[in-house]
Formats: sequence, structure tokens, C-alpha cells
Amino acid sequence: MGLPADAKPGDKVTVQVTPENGTAAVPVTLTKNADGSWTSDNTDTIPSVVAGGTTATIPADKVADGSTVKATAQDAAGNQSAEGSTTA
Repeated sequence: MGLPADAKPGDKVTVQVTPENGTAAVPVTLTKNADGSWTSDNTDTIPSVVAGGTTATIPADKVADGSTVKATAQDAAGNQSAEGSTTA
């Protein structure tokens, strides 16, 4: 999943992921840090991203095959992007 290249520290990307063997999507939030890295609030599902990284990878065994993964970005002022989605 691509992360916004123009994100500022404090900006967030929230991803809705349906876990393997799960029936409902769970939110995972990635927050941009001052050093350019992204911190995940659920590193078991989506690992944090190192400084300069532009993609977050959901391991195949952490997402239900064929499920829809949705993401939105939000800046520190609360402005939210349109939702993006893909099929796992």
C-alpha cells in the first residue's frame, strides 16, 4: 500500500484490514514521524515503516484472501482524503 509522499509529521493513514479467518475489518493507523518513518498502532498486522519508506506491507497471513482493504489519509488539521481500496 502506497503512503502519501507529501505527508507531514502527525499525518495519519488509517487502513481497514480483515484479518485472516476474520469476518470484520479492523482499523490500523500509521502515523508519520518527524524523521520520515511511519509508526503503526498494530505492528502485528501492518509493521511500522522505516524513514524514507513509501509503502506499508500487510503480510499475506495477516489479511483475508479476497477481502477489501480500504485506506484514508488524514492531516494534522483533520482534513481527510477520499477512501482508496484494493482487494487482498
